[in-house]
Amino acid sequence: MIKAKSELREELRNQENLEFLEDYLKESRKVSRMVFNNQKSILLRCLNHINKSIKEISMLDIRDFLMNDIDKRDIKLDTKETYRSYLISFFAYIQKIELNKNNIFNNPVPSRKILAFTKYESDFKRISEEEDEIFTHEELLELLKMAKKEDYRDFIIFSLLTVDGMRINECLSIKTQDINLKERYIETGFEEGARKSNKGLIFFIPKRFVPFLEKYLINIGNSKWLFPGRRTHYTYDSFRKTTKSRYKKSIKFHTFRDTLITNRIKMGCPLTISEVLMNHKSTSVEGEHYLKLKISGKREFYDKYFPYSNFPYF
Repeated sequence: MIKAKSELREELRNQENLEFLEDYLKESRKVSRMVFNNQKSILLRCLNHINKSIKEISMLDIRDFLMNDIDKRDIKLDTKETYRSYLISFFAYIQKIELNKNNIFNNPVPSRKILAFTKYESDFKRISEEEDEIFTHEELLELLKMAKKEDYRDFIIFSLLTVDGMRINECLSIKTQDINLKERYIETGFEEGARKSNKGLIFFIPKRFVPFLEKYLINIGNSKWLFPGRRTHYTYDSFRKTTKSRYKKSIKFHTFRDTLITNRIKMGCPLTISEVLMNHKSTSVEGEHYLKLKISGKREFYDKYFPYSNFPYF
């Protein structure tokens, strides 16, 4: 939960900034708990490092913070850029607030062109390490067969991760009301921590997998959640611990996503279509502005570029 103002007040040195920070944290609470806590931590570090009223903060102030607090820490370059993005979002929020009051406030966070972070050895990967970051068909089949034998819920989860490349929280937070077996699609991404945008996400189901999902839906009865947990839906932490114990290894859930994308591209799937099917933001002008597909059109491409049609379940 968001800390009360009295608790934030103890952490924030410049009290003039309290209202801005408190209001922004209410807005950013839509993201996952871990991202929210990281964001709050960086904002507090920054504002306390500078110790000025927000409207007085300059780009030199932020640059000094990034250079002396962030860049000197032995953390990965991607993490440093994530911290920069937290600050950009916060000051963009302030900018909009001020514009509504007819006040001009420029975002003081320096871009990569103005301030480039230092790279450490940990920022570079060996090519040989990257080659092993997708599953083979044999590995996927073995995992699915084992899951079907051990726990039917695991089988359904691993199957959805395989055929759709969902992020694990997108998968675990599916509601039964958002499953359309007739049209073979699932909508998700509506819950806290299960989205990266303000839009819902749509994924498709292979024809031969529909009976397996129907059987599972009968088993869970009238549950609101496709994967019910003790209070709400089955959580990531619970699933991670269960899989590690049951299958004697730690499974990187994002690897399902990387594997599906790689296999689609090998089949000749255009990048713009792959982005649509993965609910990615388009990287091209044609994808962003001109490629507007109906559900039936997306499903047609899904079936055309489906790489697991030789699996017994799909």
